[in-house]
Amino acid sequence: MALTSVNDFNRLAVVLQGNYEPACTAAALTDWGVVDGDLAWLDMAVLENALRTHPERPDDWLRRFVDMIDFAESKGWVDGDTPRVRAHLTTANLPDEGGHRAYGEMIGDPDASERRGAHPTYVQPCSTLQDHKPIGRNFMSHRSKIAGLLLVASVALPTIVGTVGVAQAEPALPPVVGELLQTGSAALGSSDQPAPDAPRLGSVPNFRDVAGTGAGYQGAHGENLNKGVFYRADAIVPNDADLATLEGLTLTAIYDLRSDQEVHDKADRVPAGTEYIRIPIGSGNFNDIFGQIKSPDEARNVMRQINRTFVKGANEQAGFKRLLTELANTDGAQVYHCTAGKDRTGWASMLLQSIAGVDDATVMSDYLLTNEYNKEWIAKTRAYIAATQGEPAAKVFEPLLGVEANYLQAGLDEIKTSYGSIAKYLTDGLGLSGDTIHALRAKLLS
Repeated sequence: MALTSVNDFNRLAVVLQGNYEPACTAAALTDWGVVDGDLAWLDMAVLENALRTHPERPDDWLRRFVDMIDFAESKGWVDGDTPRVRAHLTTANLPDEGGHRAYGEMIGDPDASERRGAHPTYVQPCSTLQDHKPIGRNFMSHRSKIAGLLLVASVALPTIVGTVGVAQAEPALPPVVGELLQTGSAALGSSDQPAPDAPRLGSVPNFRDVAGTGAGYQGAHGENLNKGVFYRADAIVPNDADLATLEGLTLTAIYDLRSDQEVHDKADRVPAGTEYIRIPIGSGNFNDIFGQIKSPDEARNVMRQINRTFVKGANEQAGFKRLLTELANTDGAQVYHCTAGKDRTGWASMLLQSIAGVDDATVMSDYLLTNEYNKEWIAKTRAYIAATQGEPAAKVFEPLLGVEANYLQAGLDEIKTSYGSIAKYLTDGLGLSGDTIHALRAKLLS
């Protein structure tokens, strides 16, 4: 069994050419999985190996393959214990040079074939079937590839995503926790009752309110932060239901902090009536750095350095200055995000909460909530790395999937060393005016 096309991996078609009787089908798929009646369960590690060794694979084949698996997971077509992906076996009228009839299966959205394309694999007729054995995997030799997926540009989370979250039509992301709350038009909060909590979005799992939940975090002078003003998120790639929920928030603007490549790989799906603004934060060829990671400790060192760069990097300073200025000068509810909603987004959230006078412990607790909001995605991503690259690789890259207190603390320590205080960093480092800081504080506090 061999792959004949690897041009796009949001969809997969496996076509068995020749004798398509069930016995032949089962024999053809022996090394690729198992056949159970009208279903086939294809081993994802074998598929990944076949793609990796294909001479015509595109440079970003692994990201595309993961997107496909994410889509299949969202449909409930993945057995995570094996792990295998389910395929329906159906007759396909696909021509081949020998004039054989074809027996095939399709994974994906049948209404999106023209938009997404198909990616066939094939086997020769039973009489000429050649075994295809999975080749050995050396995750260390592919460390740069995996690192590029995990941290695109400076601080993107995997599109494995995503990427796994990684932008699929229906990404495999944590399910909605609790009932979605209708939040209306995000009032600026001077009423007796606080605004509703931010809705939980299954397809944008790290979407939440900078002000917290319930009455809102306590800020300066004991005042609670206003909810429904500033939201934070991972990539805005909602399914239809979540898009409708976002439109109910009547967001004025979305600020995308990701690199050009990240946006290309997973473009935002912008709610109607919302302005989309790019503010790329992060510079340099980080893939080279991540490709050298050999241990969990080295991965943690990289994450700490990223947060230090938020303090002193020229690109980072300019980006955060522009973001905070836009947030201050734009009316209505607004949201900013990166890929996973944890590093660039986490830093911006720390700054806003600090401006409002939220205590350090609460700021750190809010930062660490990413691990809770993204926990199912993190678990699936780790399991995928272990299945396709080996358990040692999963251990090496696990620190990149979530956040740890020492990541943010490294940046805070850099602020203290370089500027003495967050207030001085805002004015002397980022160059924010007093009026901008005052406007942000006024929006956040009643």
